[in-house]
Amino acid sequence: MDTRTRRAALSLLALTAPVFVVAPSRADDAPADTPPPQHLRPRGEPQATFGAQAGSSTWPGDPVALTTLKLAWRFQDVVAPFFMTRVGYGHVNDRSLVTLAIGAQLWGRLGPVRPYVRAAVQHQHEESLAAVRSEPAGALFGVGDGIRHRAGGDFAAGVDLPLHHGPQLDVYVALEAVADWFPDPRGPSLYALGSAALGVSHSLF
Repeated sequence: MDTRTRRAALSLLALTAPVFVVAPSRADDAPADTPPPQHLRPRGEPQATFGAQAGSSTWPGDPVALTTLKLAWRFQDVVAPFFMTRVGYGHVNDRSLVTLAIGAQLWGRLGPVRPYVRAAVQHQHEESLAAVRSEPAGALFGVGDGIRHRAGGDFAAGVDLPLHHGPQLDVYVALEAVADWFPDPRGPSLYALGSAALGVSHSLF
């Protein structure tokens, strides 16, 4: 091989060598496939809380106590429509209290604590226990002669305090202050109540 041919071969080798050296390096340096982002918030969370309320009304000497059951479906960890029922007792007139409410609840976040506010429209039956005993079927279905049917508003502010946080299941205690307002004059216009409840929430991803 003469000198010109040898120089041409060396020049060609010098030009092509970087291709084989650099190309694998680029392939090795390529970042791994990025996993798809996970949902930071669940698509939906069915919730259930069971608890008790106690307080008084605007009638003098009228302490009241109720049990509560609330079912909700929270969206995006922020807002939930809910249905709530309550059954309880009021001292004045020795009366039973039965409430059905539909509303919405809105949460914030302070670390693990979830403060919230809620509002609902409600329908309440107020009836003396003597009338309930004399006509139990009518009291059960809300058609007794002694029932006062009252419509009003339910308003509350409270906090959810976590007891257990799992991948999908949360258990918490809900503490809240409640104000129930009724515009008609056939009973107390306002109930002021404190509430404590145990709740569970299941995240659907």
